[in-house]
Formats: sequence, structure tokens, C-alpha cells
Amino acid sequence: DTLTKDRLAELLVRRQTVKEIAAAYETSTTTVSRYLRRYEFSSRRIREALSDRTDPDRLKTLAGSEDELVRAAVAANPESPPRVLGYLAGDRDPIVHRQVAANPSTPREASRRRPSPEQQRPPL
Repeated sequence: DTLTKDRLAELLVRRQTVKEIAAAYETSTTTVSRYLRRYEFSSRRIREALSDRTDPDRLKTLAGSEDELVRAAVAANPESPPRVLGYLAGDRDPIVHRQVAANPSTPREASRRRPSPEQQRPPL
């Protein structure tokens, strides 16, 4: 199994550490870190988006990030406010959408929402 950008993103959003990813792919943490830099992942903002201590207003700000992995991390955080999860339900990125659907805090009506290719996310 290759460590693609999408696969690495999903592992990080599932809160797997670089060390755990390296062990699963039988490689070094240095190699995983190289992939993170190659794919331009911002691990600080991802950790912040996943933290249960991040302020709801900050999660709202992070949900508007240009980085799909940061948005996916907000979508995976069970502490994300329902309104933020509803906003992210309209995201066209499949990783973000899967995380919204899997989050137990996502409002029922938002979890059924499927964005169309031309649909824009509603304003937060």
C-alpha cells in the first residue's frame, strides 16, 4: 500500500502519529516526515483542529482554511460545533466529507448532505 496524499491525510485525521504511520508502512519517521513536507501538510494547525481543547471560534476559523487536511481535522473533531460541521458538510473534498459523516456530533440533516461539484459551501 502506497502512502499517498489522501491516505496520509486520513491517517493523520484519525489521530495516528508519525511514529504509528511509519510502523504501519514499515518505514522510518523521517520518511513519513518527508511525505508531510512534500504534501505541504501543516501539522501544527492539524493538531490544533483535532484538539478537544481548541476554542469553538478557532475551530470555526480553521474550518475556512484553504488546506483540506485542516478542514478534515476540524470535521473529525467531536468538539466541533454543529454549525461548523454543517458548514463542512458542503465541502467538495471527499476526505472532509467522510470525516463529517463519521463524526458523531454532526447534525443528522448535515450528515445526509452531499455537495454537488458546482455547489459552494454556505457561509459560516
